[in-house]
Amino acid sequence: MGKEFLSESTIHLYASRVADGTGNEVEARALIADFVRRRDKHVNAPPRLLEYLADCLRAFMDKERTLLQAPEVGRPAPVKIKVQTLEKAFGLAGPFQGHKPLSAQDALPIAHAVLRHRLEGATFEAARNAVAKSHGKSKSRVSEFWRIGKRDALMHERDLRPPDRYPWTKAEQKRLCEIYKNAKWFVPPGKDKQLRE
Repeated sequence: MGKEFLSESTIHLYASRVADGTGNEVEARALIADFVRRRDKHVNAPPRLLEYLADCLRAFMDKERTLLQAPEVGRPAPVKIKVQTLEKAFGLAGPFQGHKPLSAQDALPIAHAVLRHRLEGATFEAARNAVAKSHGKSKSRVSEFWRIGKRDALMHERDLRPPDRYPWTKAEQKRLCEIYKNAKWFVPPGKDKQLRE
């Protein structure tokens, strides 16, 4: 589809963030704009984008939404919130009073560096220690950046290596499955193509 439309992995990431309350207005607007562009061009929307829209409209009609757990922001279990506006339903406004959206932007370079070390075979501890040293951060700070930015790190790595030019090796695929084994949002390389078919 080219750069005109969001990739399915980006749609999944942004929609997951709205679902767990860690998304921001820019991501929510990108999802809505992507749907409108596809509609204008008579291109079918991917199922995950339609699911996002249906979830948002359902939340508005029900006047509440259950935010999924988000341990990276200190929410170990799902929580119900009131939804009184379309802005809140679509993730255009923060889910909590005074909420400032969690931005993984600052965490991305450090989280991506951790991921690169992990893909090369390092344990999390070894990757964290190496990145802490190379970026002048404490080990605990690198761990925090990893918790916040591990999804973005993977999306960034996927964007850097289109599968038709730089396919994942079997060893890298295995490492990714180990690294993200507990992440419900993780779709292993190659599986996203199967989901589209």
